[in-house]
Amino acid sequence: MAVPGGPPESGQLSPDARGVAWIWWLSGCAALVAVLVIGGFAVGGFALYNAARSGAFNCVPSDFPKYPNLAFRSLNAKTNGAQSSCEIVYASSDSAPAVVDFYTSKLGEAPWQVRDSGPSAIDFVNSDTGATGTVQVTPTSSGSEILIDYQGP
Repeated sequence: MAVPGGPPESGQLSPDARGVAWIWWLSGCAALVAVLVIGGFAVGGFALYNAARSGAFNCVPSDFPKYPNLAFRSLNAKTNGAQSSCEIVYASSDSAPAVVDFYTSKLGEAPWQVRDSGPSAIDFVNSDTGATGTVQVTPTSSGSEILIDYQGP
């Protein structure tokens, strides 16, 4: 039994140590919460990044021609009722003329139609849905950048 005013018994904290213990407890809890929040953002961000890379946020229809081995760069999509519009940017290691030739050929097949074509852009329409858009290809130092501007259902 501890004597009042005397030293604490074995296994007990001194009054000074008890006054500081809550600071350590609070710091430990705050560190744990910080680690959990940062970990949650990391896992969520990684999942979002992988979903975007796999085309989960693609707003063009599934029958829209997709150039092989594209690397997803960005997406800007808007929806207004049944109509949607989006801009998707991809990168390719292939030359701009090769990409333009691919899209000119594939967008010339039904139900797609090429309305106008140039050395770096193809305007298209889908005869079944009325969807329209442009594929613009820009040469880069590592290949080409593909911007697909799509408006339609």
